[in-house]
Amino acid sequence: MPGGKPTTADVLSMRQARSMVSYLRDKEQLRDAALVALASGYGLRIGDAVTLPWRAVLDDTGGVRRIVRLTEEKTGQQRTVHTFPFVAKVLREWEAEKGLVDLDEPIIPVSKVTGWRIVKRAAAAMGMKGNVSPHSLRKAFCDFAYRQTHDPVLTCAITGHKSATNLMSYIGVERDVVEGVWDSMMKAAKKL
Repeated sequence: MPGGKPTTADVLSMRQARSMVSYLRDKEQLRDAALVALASGYGLRIGDAVTLPWRAVLDDTGGVRRIVRLTEEKTGQQRTVHTFPFVAKVLREWEAEKGLVDLDEPIIPVSKVTGWRIVKRAAAAMGMKGNVSPHSLRKAFCDFAYRQTHDPVLTCAITGHKSATNLMSYIGVERDVVEGVWDSMMKAAKKL
C-alpha cells in the first residue's frame, strides 16, 4: 500500500489480469489499460511500469517491439521479455490516442501512487476479492511463466527472480508442488 506498511499482494491469474486490461479498454481508459498490460505482460513492478519510456517498446518504424530489453529499477538487473499480443494491441491503441509521442517520455505518465489507485479501483469495480494491487499483476506474469514451464529455475530466468525457492513461495505454488510430489511418492511407494 503506498505510504503504508508492505502487504502481501494476491496472485492473479493471467486471465484475470487480461480481463482487467479489457475492462479498462471497454471503459475507454487506455492509459490505465496500458499500465495493467505492461505490469502483467512484462512482469513489471509498478515503479518500472510508470517509468518505462516509449523508446523501450517502439521500434524504428514506430511499431511495438516483439522483444523488449528492460532494466529493473530495484535490482538493476536486465531482462529480455517478449511482447504478448494483448500488450502490443493496447500499446498501439494508447499511442494512437496520444498522437505523436516523445520516445523518452514514460508510456504511463503517472506516479506510483496513482498506479496503485488505478489497479485498486479497477479490481474493486470488477468485483475482484482479496488484496489486489499492482504487484498482483507482476505475480500474474510470474505464475503464468511457471505454469508454462513447470520449471522454477527456467521461470526465474524469465522473471528475474534469483531464487527458485523464493519464486515458488512468491506465486503461492510451493505447497501445491510439495503436496503433489508427496502424492506421487506415496503412489510409487505402494508399488515397492
